[in-house]
Amino acid sequence: MLGAARAAARSIRRALGANDIYAARAAFDAYKGPSRLPLLSLVHGTIRTHRPMAAAVAIESHLECSKTLPIKTLHAYISALTTTEPQIVPAETVHTPTSAALTILAAARRSRQQKRTTLMYDAAIRACLVQGEILTGSLLFVLLVRDWQNRHREEPVTPPEPLPEPTPNDPPAAPSPLRKWGRSFPTSFTSPIPEGAPEPPFPSPHLLEAIVSALELRPRINPQATQDFPPGRPPDSILALAHLTRLFTDGVLPFSRHAALLNAMTRVPPMLNGTDSYFHSVLRRTCRHPPLLDTRSYNVLLKYSFDIRKPKWAENLVNHMSTVRDPPLRITDVTRTIIARGEAKARDPGLAAHLLAHIDAKGHSTRLYSTDPPAPPPAPVHAIDELPTDPHLLAVHISNLTSLGRPTDVISILASLLPDLNAPHDKFRIRRNVHQVILLGPTILTSLLNALCKAGKTGLAERIHRLGVLVESLAPSFVLPLAFHTMMLQLYAREARKGLVIIVPKPSPLKPPHQARAIVDSAQLLFPSPKEPFTFVRGWGWDTPLPDNRTLQALKRWYLARNAAAHIYLTLIRPALPVTQPTSKPPQTQKPTHYTPDARLFNALLDIFSRRPNMLLRTFLSHITRRRERLAAHHVFSSVGPGIPRRADAFMAVLVRDMADVGMGAHVPGGWRHLLPRPGETHYSAATVLDRAARARMFLSPVPGASRWRAREAWFRSKFGKPPARALLWARSGGSREGPYFREVVQWEKMRWSRRARVETQTEEKDVRRERFTRIQRRREKKREFRERVKALREAEARDREERRIVRQQKVETRKQWNLEKAMRAERRAQMRRSNRASKAGPHSPARNEPRPGQKKRPSKEKESSAAKQSVLVGQKAQDNQHHVRERKRSPPGKA
Repeated sequence: MLGAARAAARSIRRALGANDIYAARAAFDAYKGPSRLPLLSLVHGTIRTHRPMAAAVAIESHLECSKTLPIKTLHAYISALTTTEPQIVPAETVHTPTSAALTILAAARRSRQQKRTTLMYDAAIRACLVQGEILTGSLLFVLLVRDWQNRHREEPVTPPEPLPEPTPNDPPAAPSPLRKWGRSFPTSFTSPIPEGAPEPPFPSPHLLEAIVSALELRPRINPQATQDFPPGRPPDSILALAHLTRLFTDGVLPFSRHAALLNAMTRVPPMLNGTDSYFHSVLRRTCRHPPLLDTRSYNVLLKYSFDIRKPKWAENLVNHMSTVRDPPLRITDVTRTIIARGEAKARDPGLAAHLLAHIDAKGHSTRLYSTDPPAPPPAPVHAIDELPTDPHLLAVHISNLTSLGRPTDVISILASLLPDLNAPHDKFRIRRNVHQVILLGPTILTSLLNALCKAGKTGLAERIHRLGVLVESLAPSFVLPLAFHTMMLQLYAREARKGLVIIVPKPSPLKPPHQARAIVDSAQLLFPSPKEPFTFVRGWGWDTPLPDNRTLQALKRWYLARNAAAHIYLTLIRPALPVTQPTSKPPQTQKPTHYTPDARLFNALLDIFSRRPNMLLRTFLSHITRRRERLAAHHVFSSVGPGIPRRADAFMAVLVRDMADVGMGAHVPGGWRHLLPRPGETHYSAATVLDRAARARMFLSPVPGASRWRAREAWFRSKFGKPPARALLWARSGGSREGPYFREVVQWEKMRWSRRARVETQTEEKDVRRERFTRIQRRREKKREFRERVKALREAEARDREERRIVRQQKVETRKQWNLEKAMRAERRAQMRRSNRASKAGPHSPARNEPRPGQKKRPSKEKESSAAKQSVLVGQKAQDNQHHVRERKRSPPGKA
């Protein structure tokens, strides 16, 4: 029997070596003995030849017959099946490799003798995640956990205490999505493990973390939708998370690493059917009554408690973590950082000190009995004498001081971190400051800049900003965030507002009360208020490049702030934005686009550049009244000097175009929407006016448009519906009620919907024509490429023919020259024989030129010399022809 098994194994290996899978299967089917050697040869051979599906049916039948395979062989085979790019024979089986791996794993689970490992489940689960079957992977992990629970179930000594009822302040919890949609764990795959079967593998926590990392929990514009799914069904990621949450609530997970699962529950987006409230109810119940967790899980729950403004829950978690838990855990620096940030979120000074009052410097609770000597109490969170050594904890410490309204305390911290910042700069001090900033990192530097901006220290903030930009240019790994530059722009916006004041005319009974307010330079006021800040710059902006080589002497705040902000935006921010760069700048000098702009950046720039001296603020006057007053003011002040500027700043056009390039064109304020780039210019008619009005009202957008002078950071729906269309139409039109122009405007407004349908039809026709033109262009390109290929082939054939002709001509010339040389050699041999014959004959022999009896007369010497000359001329001509042919071959085909 063993000889037959060895022979079958050799046949299988030989067939697989010849890449003949059918012969290998035939050899395996022909063997009917009990040995598993042919099966192992088939399995190993299919793994080596990257055809694992050829042995799937044989392995499944082998396991169903209560037979076993080596653990390493089974693991290698399942790993080969779950590769990302399987190579199988289509005619072998109709199952995919992942399905075959799951089927074989299920057969091994039903076997009484086959052992399984965690690595097998790891390979199968990761294959399901790669194929997009997140729900299948989660169910496989649930099956593994249930098997482990059934084998290691212990009867509780005392019944567990029931959970208390939820408080009235808690929101009502939604039912589990598994119960609502009938997605409980299927019973067809939950058959119990046979008695006496090997112990199931341990459900490792890294399997849970791999499944959680593959969940798609971000809100989508177009959620998962399939015709077979009922309306309102949650996506597969939510159902998979519900299965895992059910394991957590039942307490069957045999480990305490639940940080990934808890973090996923906190990131569930709001849903219309209220499914997210189920996960939040589980988190709230866990925060009030925490189970046995690890440090990372406690940190996740602490952050969640501070996010929902529940400091009592945070105190309960800290107490359970350090005192109630057996064994207790140590309070780490990460936990201290989370508690400190929670104090800043709650705006409650002393909250962190209260929560950590019973924790010593080593992180242990003082409420527990210990034989070690007591450690000294930790320093308060807001203490400045002993700064934390951890970079993240130091950044949180600085942010807390800023959030609690104490940004001026950061100045002393700055003096201890960068002692040479205010000293005169030389090479040694600059090198030491750069080294210290690299050690601190961009996070601490951003926190310091934020505190200085909040404290109003413009000069110190500029020094920190310049130092950060210098370090970023020297160290490639030191990358500053966009918020680092946005803070400086917001600081310059506050400085620019100090130099501009708003004046309101005195009320008069002869004029309406709604007079226009104006923004003027505070230096132009005849009687400035003593509370007004200094108009001119003091202590900052000394390195800002100014036009016309101006100096800081008697320079106004708003002017210097505008130039400093423009310099930061154009040199540091704009090159790193995905906008159209100027063509004059070489592409190799541009920075990579790694900044994602937001509304805070553009609001700071709009706050700086949208205000200018001699600018009227918006009032409730109509367009006609404002135009009449503008003309009157122009006639009054034309002799004194320039009046109200009629054109916006040139920088605003660049800023609005950049907002359109980065995808924030819809967020451009209404007062600057006329600067948006348009595909084409049109004449000033009713259509143009109404198009601008429609763009300002944003009829097609589900949310209201941007405000007039700022980009909205939080969008809300309009409370009273749409704005009055007729009033806006009249305000935008600017024409007289009498005449054909007003009737044309009204008629255009009435035909708005039909016009929109006509525009959509025209757009569709343009798209069709564009596609047709694209197809024609592609067809022309293909024809041109075909003609070029044919022309190239013909040119190649012509060159080949010319080369063959030249070779033939060379052969003919060579043959002629060879024949001529042969004739000359024969003639020389004949002449030598005659001379030898004459020398042997003696003086009585006949004359040299006279022929012998029976011999023809020989030619004279003159004839012989002429024949030799002719042969030499023919040889030279042959050589000249050969040289000409060689030169012609070297020349290009076009010049031949």
